[in-house]
Amino acid sequence: MATLNLSLKPFDVPTHVILDMPPGRKQDGIQGLPTIALESLDEATLEALIEEFAANVMKAAGKA
Repeated sequence: MATLNLSLKPFDVPTHVILDMPPGRKQDGIQGLPTIALESLDEATLEALIEEFAANVMKAAGKA
C-alpha cells in the first residue's frame, strides 16, 4: 500500500471572541455582534474556550 504525506496548515487563531447577545429590534436593522479581544480574557476563560473548541473539532470529525 502506498503512503502519501501531506502538510496541513493549523486552524486560524482568532484575535477576538463574539458576545452571544439576544436578537435586536427589527427596526434597528442588521447590527454586528460586539466582540472582546482575546488578550482581555482571563486564563480560565481562554482555557474553557479552547476545551470547547477541541471538543467541537473532535465531534465534527466523528471522534467523540
